[in-house]
Amino acid sequence: MALNRGVTIHMISRLLGHSSIITTEKVYAEFLPDTITEEVKTKLSFGYMPSSF
Repeated sequence: MALNRGVTIHMISRLLGHSSIITTEKVYAEFLPDTITEEVKTKLSFGYMPSSF
């Protein structure tokens, strides 16, 4: 939920006490595709959005 509300993976990793961000990414990898898609839509969309999004 935090990822989808805009909290960075780095902050989540620190809050959870993980020694490495890689640990956090492995545990929560299933949630990242939606977050990545949203980032692309909101921050990297330059007027063109492929139909796959």
